[in-house]
Amino acid sequence: MIFCDPSTRKFRISSLFCAVFTLLMMPPGTSVEGAGSEARIPPLEELIGLALQHSAHRHFREEIVYEVSRNYYLIQTKKEQTGIAEEVKGHFEKAVKKSEEKLEAGEEEITQSNITKLKLGLAGTENDLIDFNTESRIAKLKLGRWVGRDYGPETLLADEELHPVKFAYARFEDYVKNRPVTPEKRFELEEAFIEVLKARKKMELAQKNRKSTRALLVTEVANYDFGIGSSGDLFEALIIYTRVLSGFYDTVYHFNLAVLELARRE
Repeated sequence: MIFCDPSTRKFRISSLFCAVFTLLMMPPGTSVEGAGSEARIPPLEELIGLALQHSAHRHFREEIVYEVSRNYYLIQTKKEQTGIAEEVKGHFEKAVKKSEEKLEAGEEEITQSNITKLKLGLAGTENDLIDFNTESRIAKLKLGRWVGRDYGPETLLADEELHPVKFAYARFEDYVKNRPVTPEKRFELEEAFIEVLKARKKMELAQKNRKSTRALLVTEVANYDFGIGSSGDLFEALIIYTRVLSGFYDTVYHFNLAVLELARRE
């Protein structure tokens, strides 16, 4: 996790202690120095160190830190969103099966239109999964290039949970205090600072909506399972749940990027 330390004006990266070890079987030809794809992507602190060693002769430090962190956060974001989509997919599949059984049994409250709507929701979720997996795969490819490693589609992160970076400032004057800057640099920093505040407000709003949306889904799934809820209500709850929770992780990602961009402008 990267955060601004006001006493040193430098980035520090906290250690991430969750290691995941997975052996991968990759097709012939997908190797780096004959070793094959890496089993895991190390914690961000270690990853930035590797990138600085590998790419420092071609890029500025600020660019390396930004790009490595950006792709790392993107992989975390897509991992979180994939988990949501997999959960929603399971609910849609279960609802389609149950609705088809009810239609076969001649229950009047279920129509072919209800089933079609659920199937369309399922298809939309499967489309989301394709997008998430593709974006994650490309981010791993780019990340590997920065550190000189081969990260395949199935390579796991040492820490897969996405968290907001620490940023304690609420006023620009507090942030810029003890930072000797020119008027031109001050303008650039204040512009980036405003973007951080905007991103944080959106993230906090999404966080509030997250809990109530989860409660709504749990209620509608239970109602449908007990036969007292409609497929339409379940469909709507699943769509809202997907939009709100996936959107929450997008806001965390964009907040982290805003903080990175502010630091890059120093």
